[in-house]
Amino acid sequence: MYSFIHTIQKLEKSYMNAFKLGASDGNEETFSDPAIKGQFKAQFMKLCEIEQSANEELDMIRNFKCTSIDNFDKEYKYAHSELKKKASNSEELPKYKKFRDEIDKVVVMDSAEEPSTSNVTMIDADMMVQETQLYIDPISKQYIQNPVKNTLCGHIYEKKTILEAINMNKRIRCPYMGCSNKRHVAVENLEEDHQLKAKLTKLITQRELEMDEDDD
Repeated sequence: MYSFIHTIQKLEKSYMNAFKLGASDGNEETFSDPAIKGQFKAQFMKLCEIEQSANEELDMIRNFKCTSIDNFDKEYKYAHSELKKKASNSEELPKYKKFRDEIDKVVVMDSAEEPSTSNVTMIDADMMVQETQLYIDPISKQYIQNPVKNTLCGHIYEKKTILEAINMNKRIRCPYMGCSNKRHVAVENLEEDHQLKAKLTKLITQRELEMDEDDD
């Protein structure tokens, strides 16, 4: 039973990471679609329900005080019927509520509100971090830990991977899907953001601690 519950928890974690990765990889328009969100919510809720049910079954068995197999069978059937009567509201399960709130944050900015290229560089990093959004490097597909910003379009990259990409191809353009900047990415146009680096490091550490707590 323990291994089964652990497997469900790993599936939940993978499901959440899959949505975040997809939504951070230039596919915000797709992942902000209510129908897509609804599918993710429904599937994640099912996983939460399975985990909840397994935990309740485990607690129920722990509390058994039986002296024979016959008594165990009778008590199990009775306790199981009582559990069904106490079915909880799946939408109120903490893990589901957290997942629902996370994916509801994914929105597409209206075209009328989209910042111009000259203003993109002024995007407030504090706002991004406060909404618990981590940057995904478009090349490595990993969380960015050492950020550099393209001053021409405002996009953020992992320093090591973008420098390696430039060394391999001097004519590389911004690797973010849909970026309107047509100029090549050059080292002189990359700017380190030490303040954002500190915030992202803190946020990644918090995420890792939360994941470790979930495993426990």
